[in-house]
Amino acid sequence: MKNSKTQNNSNVACITEVLTKEGSSAAAGYKLSNGETVSVEEAVQMAKNGEIKDVIVSSRNGEEFLRSYPDGDENNNLRDLPHHREY
Repeated sequence: MKNSKTQNNSNVACITEVLTKEGSSAAAGYKLSNGETVSVEEAVQMAKNGEIKDVIVSSRNGEEFLRSYPDGDENNNLRDLPHHREY
């Protein structure tokens, strides 16, 4: 499990919005601070590569997903970010 919190690169993005599909509250994608929109799978790979900060990659039932980095700052928690049904 790679944690992008350790990256000190100004090109590292952060997640600004969680995108969901119609009829679901589960994340289907994310909007990033650089304006890019990515799927969950793309975001997981980016986080593993240190390209997204403040998240960690977790796995449940063999499926990888992003979780907020436990830093005590609720402002950057994925569940507290705006959610939009756009993806």
